[in-house]
Amino acid sequence: MQENAKEEKTRSRIVLGGGSISRLQQREVFDFLNSAHKIGVSRIDTSPCYGESESLIGVALSGEINFKVTTKICQPRGGKITKSLVIGSVEESLRKLKRQNVECILLHESDIRGITDDGFEEILNLKSRGITKHIGVSSDNEMLAKYAEMGIFDSYLASLSLVDMSNIHTLRKLLADKNNLIMCKRVLANGVWRRDLRYTLLKNYRRLKNEKYFYDQESYAYRHKVLTKSNKRRLSGTDYMRFAFSWHNQTEVLIGTSNTRHLKQVRTIELSDKNSEQELAHFEMNWVNNSSPKWKAHV
Repeated sequence: MQENAKEEKTRSRIVLGGGSISRLQQREVFDFLNSAHKIGVSRIDTSPCYGESESLIGVALSGEINFKVTTKICQPRGGKITKSLVIGSVEESLRKLKRQNVECILLHESDIRGITDDGFEEILNLKSRGITKHIGVSSDNEMLAKYAEMGIFDSYLASLSLVDMSNIHTLRKLLADKNNLIMCKRVLANGVWRRDLRYTLLKNYRRLKNEKYFYDQESYAYRHKVLTKSNKRRLSGTDYMRFAFSWHNQTEVLIGTSNTRHLKQVRTIELSDKNSEQELAHFEMNWVNNSSPKWKAHV
């Protein structure tokens, strides 16, 4: 009993992003997941859209490492999600992951109008067939709100960070149902803060720093500058991560890294003191007062 209580207390809310893993060699994936598991991280999110991610994860987790896996169903470009596509996609994902079932299956940023009636029916059947415990969507903005209004899903993956609170009202409504599983993505705001943890701004920062992206008034980099100035202090990487873990204890936090040292830094922040209610209210008011109506989640 004591061991179970200790495990629950130390269990991390971090979900590893499988897209980052797709760039590694098989041995590197095994070592990374093994190291992650040792510090309490035991959840991973992947997708057929992430290159060889599912296959790499499947091989790495075929041993003694126990992870809860989320994968996705991708909408074909110009096509629809039909019953046959759902069946084929899930069967292929399970084959690559070397599993008979997974923890969660999400629709991957799919247009709600691009899903046929039999497609929806088959998605709902995945739970009754024992293929997954949870079904849901990875979506943002108006599309996220439309999926939430349907009331047929129990899992949602959406953007939320200090520079992107465009989904916050929809997520609050979803959190009113304690059976819903909420995962927050892009909490690091696509790297706009990385220099604060001794990263470069982006891998190709020197080449990119003069390009339009960094001066685009809808970019995360521009938002960071505006909200830092209006906050009367520089927002740091620790601020971003602490906000993600403090905002709501029912949420999980998706982290896109394949570097063990970086992951340990994030885990340390997770275990540190959280933002107070007053600090969270301050950050949200900073967003409300200084964000532009054009500032939506990047999709």
